[in-house]
Amino acid sequence: MSHVVVVKKDRSKEEVITGKIVISCLKSGATVQASRNITKIVEAVHEV
Repeated sequence: MSHVVVVKKDRSKEEVITGKIVISCLKSGATVQASRNITKIVEAVHEV
């Protein structure tokens, strides 16, 4: 994933870190495999 920036709740900006996506999914109750799949989808969407 290259140069995708998110705007955080406090309005600061940060480059997306795929590991954080996985961790957020796991904290939300997703399985490890589902978390990885979600991360792959996010990466694919931003490659276009």
